[in-house]
Amino acid sequence: MVHTPLLHVSHHKQLLPMSWISFDQDYYIKIRFDQDEYRLLMTDLRHVWFDNGDRASIIQRANDFRLQIQTDQQFRVLLNSIRPCFDEPSRCRIALEGKKLILSYESDTQGFASFSWAFHGILLESRLNTDADWLDGPTVLYHHFILPLLNVTQNKDLMSSATIGQPSAPTTTAAPQLLQQLSLAAELQMEDQVQECSEDHTPSTSEETAIKLEEAEPKIPDTRKRRADLEQLLEKKKEKQRRRRLF
Repeated sequence: MVHTPLLHVSHHKQLLPMSWISFDQDYYIKIRFDQDEYRLLMTDLRHVWFDNGDRASIIQRANDFRLQIQTDQQFRVLLNSIRPCFDEPSRCRIALEGKKLILSYESDTQGFASFSWAFHGILLESRLNTDADWLDGPTVLYHHFILPLLNVTQNKDLMSSATIGQPSAPTTTAAPQLLQQLSLAAELQMEDQVQECSEDHTPSTSEETAIKLEEAEPKIPDTRKRRADLEQLLEKKKEKQRRRRLF
């Protein structure tokens, strides 16, 4: 699979609502597994690396580890064996090799006698990019980390629900609630952008038909449910504050 030093907007949208994982003290990681591929975003808050494993590249990388994948069942077993990597940081090792960031994983409990895997993060370019379909490293860091962080820190209720320590090197246990709030803020931001675009767009006849069908069988997006949960959380906090003032 050919990798480019920029992140395509389709990968950006798929990864934006995913939660950050604090990893190996110096890195933050986002991972998304789909039916036949994975997307991995890694950052040290200075640089950004990306790895996209589709079916062909996953099978090719399996060959490097002497794993012969010939059937759909074998491919599913392989992908399921890769997933636990991010739940077992003690079995992982991160190392820079040139401009690549390699995340290596070793396990002997995932359906293979001895299983190893490596994610190859490609360093995203740090340059001004004018193509709306592609994002450079600083732009990815801005949308996925800086902007959500600003949204969270500007909301006092969210700040009080997140664990924020004194400035120090991040650890694998640092501020897990804050990382979840960042992903939620990013997801709600993306939802608001979609709503703004839809308000400025006049639907065609086919689009109107699709809207009517959707209204006939309503489906509540996950993002709206999460927004409702967040609003409920904030309302509970306000109620607690009112009770404290009464006493």
